[in-house]
Amino acid sequence: MKDLKLSFIALILFVTGSYAQNKIDKITTKNGIHYITTNVDYPITGTYLFEGAAEPIVQLNPDGTGIF
Repeated sequence: MKDLKLSFIALILFVTGSYAQNKIDKITTKNGIHYITTNVDYPITGTYLFEGAAEPIVQLNPDGTGIF
């Protein structure tokens, strides 16, 4: 019975840790190392035009693709 309780507690801790973290990607640019994620908790799809400029236009699609 003690092994069953210990196994259950270990399973709960593993599952909680698995879902608690966002996936972070490390990228290297000319300006140094940056960390990004593709998880956004609100809808951001659409077409964006930067204020005061005719270009660039950014298009973000629901499937994660886009044009810059």
